[in-house]
Parts: sequence; C-alpha cells; structure tokens
Amino acid sequence: TDPDKSNFKGKSPFSEKESQNMRNLVQRIDNLTAHLDLHDIISVNNDYCLFYPRWANQKNNNMTQLINNLKSNGDLVVWGSSTLSSFSNWVGIRNKTTSYLSEINEKRVGEKKSPEEMRRSVRWVGNVIFRMA
Repeated sequence: TDPDKSNFKGKSPFSEKESQNMRNLVQRIDNLTAHLDLHDIISVNNDYCLFYPRWANQKNNNMTQLINNLKSNGDLVVWGSSTLSSFSNWVGIRNKTTSYLSEINEKRVGEKKSPEEMRRSVRWVGNVIFRMA
C-alpha cells in the first residue's frame, strides 16, 4: 500500500495498466482452461514456489505429484495455498479456472540468466505447463 516500497501493487485492485491489460485479456478468452502467473522471488532461499488459490475449487493432485518428483531430484519447492490478493487468485476464483502462481529463485545453479539458470527455469515452467494441460 506504500508507493515508495519496492513491492507496491497499486492503489487498488487493477489500478495499474499492466494488471488492467491482463484482466481484460483473461475476460476476453472464452473457456479459459488454465492460467500460470510467473515471477522471480528473492525473499526465500528455495528453487521454486508454487501457490494455488486457497478458496478455489481446483484439483491439485497432478501438481502435487510433479512437485514430489522434482523434490526427489533434490529441488527445494515451496508448495501451498494463498489468500493474497494476487492476479492468479482472481483468475482461479473469479473465473473458476485452474490457476497457479509460480515463483523462481534465480542464481541457484549459476548466474542470473545464465544457460544453467535458463535450462532450470524452462524445465520447471515446462513441467508445470504440461501438468496443467
């Protein structure tokens, strides 16, 4: 709520042009079947975070299985529900669509945007998308 803070989300829901454009895009898509919101994260020291809307009626078994597979390979994954006023929660609850917020912690296996980091990011995002399909 403080515009001087680095994580300022706007004065009110959809007050920023980017969020308005994304909202309008989602509202124009008939029969939206899935949504994935991607971000970098620096607040926790893990490989990936994946959150789903706590109050949404969506099946998460496939994603739980994926996360268990990735964790067994040594990846550190934060997996849980969220009640934050995020775009992914709005899409999931308001539009009754499977929706996830994914956050990737960069510099875990190499420099930011390095080939190693890009491969790791593509592996994560690709697996999430295939599970959502």
